[in-house]
Amino acid sequence: MRAWKKSLRIEETFDSAEDEEWNLVNKWNRIPENRKSELIKTDGGEYVDKRIYEPLMKMLTDAKTANFDQMPQITSGYRTEKKQKKIYEVYLWLQENSHKYGVIFRYPGSKTDITGVSEEMWHYRYVGTEAAVEMYEQDLCLEEYLEQRKRH
Repeated sequence: MRAWKKSLRIEETFDSAEDEEWNLVNKWNRIPENRKSELIKTDGGEYVDKRIYEPLMKMLTDAKTANFDQMPQITSGYRTEKKQKKIYEVYLWLQENSHKYGVIFRYPGSKTDITGVSEEMWHYRYVGTEAAVEMYEQDLCLEEYLEQRKRH
């Protein structure tokens, strides 16, 4: 099992060393068409591969014990290729249009050195339409925009 935290997004790059071969799933390697996953629903309503359920629940329970009774939540589990593509399309639409509604893409990858945070495609912030449009048109992150306002 390989996992990383993005609001505790669990990536199932399974098969474990004890099982079959590992499947590398990324931009260049799709989930094999013949792969069948038996899914199980977590307490938060997300689905994960049945093979990772027990170790995942153990990890979350141990995290709860170690973190003053705060149980981490799974916000994203198993996704079909179709669902993943749709989510990506939504993120692209948001990046191209959110400024029209006064909302900015808070942590763009091109601004990591300025914001101190790596790209977070899911992180948006309301700043008002005027500011959002100005930031979008000038390709500014919030830090740059506020610095520019101080100078003027």
